[in-house]
This record gives sequence, C-alpha cells and structure tokens, in this order.
Amino acid sequence: MIHLDRKSGSGAVSEAELAAGCPNPFRGGALILNALGARRFDDIEERSVWLGRDARGWILRQGIHLLVSDVYESREPEGVFLDLFEAGISTVCYPVNLNRLTAPRVKLTVLAARFETVTQLPCRVVAEVQ
Repeated sequence: MIHLDRKSGSGAVSEAELAAGCPNPFRGGALILNALGARRFDDIEERSVWLGRDARGWILRQGIHLLVSDVYESREPEGVFLDLFEAGISTVCYPVNLNRLTAPRVKLTVLAARFETVTQLPCRVVAEVQ
C-alpha cells in the first residue's frame, strides 16, 4: 500500500515517490496506490494526476499481477494501460475509500461479474487488514 497526497493538476507520479512510499521490502502479488490522499478520483480535475513513465517502469519491475489505483492515464494518453496489460497486470480503476486503508499490507479480494467478451467491467474490492 502506497499513500501519497497529490493535488489536482500536480502532474505525473514518479518512480521516486512510489519507491519512497512503498513498504520495504515489497511483497505480494498486488499493489494499492492511493495517490490522491483523502480525495476521490472525481474530486480532482480529470487526468491531471497520472502514472509517469518511470513510475510505470517501477510498477512493472515489482512483479505484481493486480494494480488498484486512483490514478492512471494523463490527458494526453501515454500508453499506461498498454504497458500494464502487456505485462499481465490487471487494474482496478476509480476505487473509493483508499485513504481508509492505513495498514501497509492488506489482503485483497476482487469480486467481478462474469461476462463473455468485455474489456472493462464493474467490480467490488474488499480489503482485509492483516
């Protein structure tokens, strides 16, 4: 679990921010990124905070399979989802209440409806404090 407190319009999240905010050592198959602090994704200007290229590289090197984050792509698409999906990383977009998770590690359960052919679908995520 990484907590930042980025404000609307503050630009790209960097590798240095992620590395500094990450529990050490990092372990687990999922990463939760709360980049906006107590703000929800819809409390900021759309796509004014995003995952920078170096941040994406850091995420890819962690060997995760699931990323739950309140920020992803910029206004000028940079291929965030392409990078993540090519690396086999599934994403949960627009989660709420990330700021309520205060433990450095939690157990995640993602509950998604079953559909035959879709690229996006709604889901619920349950986080259990360990």
